Amino acid sequence: MKKIAQTLVVLAFILLLSTCGIDYTITTRINSDGSCERIMIARLDSSDLGENPFFIPIDSSWEKITKMEYDSTENNTIAVVTVRKKYSSVEEMNKEFYRKDSLSEVQNLTMNLHRKFRWFYTKYRYEETYAQQFPFRYFPLSNYFTEEEIKVYIYEDPIADSIFFSGKDSSEHVQIEEELEHKAEDFIYDNTLEEFYSELMRTSQMSDHKFFKSINLFEEKEKLMDEFRPCFTILEDNCIDTTAFLILVKLDKLYKTNAFTTLETIDSLAFKVFDQKLNTDFFAPADEDYEHNVLLPGTLLNTNAHKIIEGNPQWSFDLTYYVYCDFTMWAESKRTNNWAYIVTIILIIISITMGITQIRSRRL
Repeated sequence: MKKIAQTLVVLAFILLLSTCGIDYTITTRINSDGSCERIMIARLDSSDLGENPFFIPIDSSWEKITKMEYDSTENNTIAVVTVRKKYSSVEEMNKEFYRKDSLSEVQNLTMNLHRKFRWFYTKYRYEETYAQQFPFRYFPLSNYFTEEEIKVYIYEDPIADSIFFSGKDSSEHVQIEEELEHKAEDFIYDNTLEEFYSELMRTSQMSDHKFFKSINLFEEKEKLMDEFRPCFTILEDNCIDTTAFLILVKLDKLYKTNAFTTLETIDSLAFKVFDQKLNTDFFAPADEDYEHNVLLPGTLLNTNAHKIIEGNPQWSFDLTYYVYCDFTMWAESKRTNNWAYIVTIILIIISITMGITQIRSRRL
């Protein structure tokens, strides 16, 4: 089972060694009527072509083309798989990519399009979000890190890093990094324990064991946090295989009772979701890189994209952008409604003509 305690170390190690993952180029074209087209290109080693390289099923509704290219740099053959599909709306596309309450190790995406009609023009705002991979989501990352710290420590942005540590000597640099590591540990631990504690409170209220009548678990929360912090933040010999049942066993020993281990017999689903989340390999997409392009109607007004290519927004990122928080790409554009000007001119001409006609009829 993947250990929550090792998450930050494992992530850094995987990202360092990843050299043969999948590179995605994803283009979303939004049409003026709200319909859209999705084009996804996956570049991967030809030896990995046996499985679907995309993070949703690709059925016959997708147009698919596969080509082989020789990569002289890596001295191997690369498979380039291109799929495309048209949708009547962004809502329809969203249904195919979004899985509510998903515990999958596969990426989970949401898309939204907002259109505002203003007669002479229409405004468009497109948003696409990679949902947080870390499955425990009680407390957001922003509760622990400032926006600048997220860019430096989570996104590993070199520009933000140079600004953030500007004027700091080596000892200050080390101290700040240690503080950021402690914040990351707190984020992981607090979220993980809160999930377990919530389920503990729920099931204990269903129990008729006399022990739970004699103790206030809410008041014991701080004690529990101190007891189980090693199991979720640092490596301990007695915490290598953390599961809900093993935690309940430790609670029985701590309080000299058998009340806690009986909780799993009260509800067949008790602590099952917690264990599923513990076993979720949320680093699975660690060897994948993404380039997203969005083509909106009209002229681009604003965006949080990393680049603007020929007037269109482009984002480039990897797992670090959405492993511990949602990552949202957004762009806004404005399209002139030429027909509205024509209709307005016609209406003005008609109004003027009718006015002249009425004046002449009165004179007669």
